[in-house]
Amino acid sequence: MSSSADRYRIKELERKVEGMQEQITRLKTTTALTKADLSDYKKSNNMKVRDLEIRDAVARGISRSSVAKAMELTEARISQIVNKKTPA
Repeated sequence: MSSSADRYRIKELERKVEGMQEQITRLKTTTALTKADLSDYKKSNNMKVRDLEIRDAVARGISRSSVAKAMELTEARISQIVNKKTPA
């Protein structure tokens, strides 16, 4: 009887291990997606902050060419950001 009971326990443990492996795979996939989403979110917010800084600098009277040099952008891009109707 112990061999039958042992086989049953082994099968149960194998089933549990397979289930745990599936859960680990799902968690890794979810974490990878979350990291990518977080990266996109940070990038988007950094650009919004940059655009607000540009608008503020131009509104304070700093020339667009000076702002363009400081931000390493073209004057045309500065004009696009400043003339945009709503914040980024």
